[in-house]
Amino acid sequence: RAKDRGSKSAPNEDSYFIELNSLAAGVCDGVGGNTGSDVASKLAARSFRNYYANLFWNHTTKVLDESIELFKVVHLAIRRESSEFNLGDICTTAVSCVLVPIKYLFSRGHGVLITHLGDSRAYRLERNSLKPLEFLTIDHLASFHGLSEREAAVTQGRMSSGEQPAQSAISGALGYGDEILDPIAQVFGLEKN
Repeated sequence: RAKDRGSKSAPNEDSYFIELNSLAAGVCDGVGGNTGSDVASKLAARSFRNYYANLFWNHTTKVLDESIELFKVVHLAIRRESSEFNLGDICTTAVSCVLVPIKYLFSRGHGVLITHLGDSRAYRLERNSLKPLEFLTIDHLASFHGLSEREAAVTQGRMSSGEQPAQSAISGALGYGDEILDPIAQVFGLEKN
């Protein structure tokens, strides 16, 4: 009788959201190795979806500021959930995209507002094109913030000074630490084709 059940895959820590009314979508990637990161990614995706479901653009909307503020609100919601249910350091990276009437930003037409934190990424793929995928976001890695990956990991308490850092230590995630590293929000214009 065989007792080996084969390899077990780790629980899925990724979540996504799609909000058709506001044409918003995104991915939340629970930071691996942290117990409960699936909770963080689900909570973030649900929070983003709920926000975008009630979104109404008008001439007073400061879309870049509001998008960054939304990430900060989600960060605090994850921190509260973690504290309330004693989940420890649960966190997730995230990227969100929403169609924005550019008249509220620049002139006329539409653009895509992309906001992200951590190493969740957005790419551009042109239809009927042989061009490679174009990176639209830059990861929040320790090396981009003037720290070596070792310094960032030790500073954030993720490893002792004698351990080796991970290949790409992220320096920001929703729910990690008391302060959130500033998310990056950018608008990309849409071409007619």
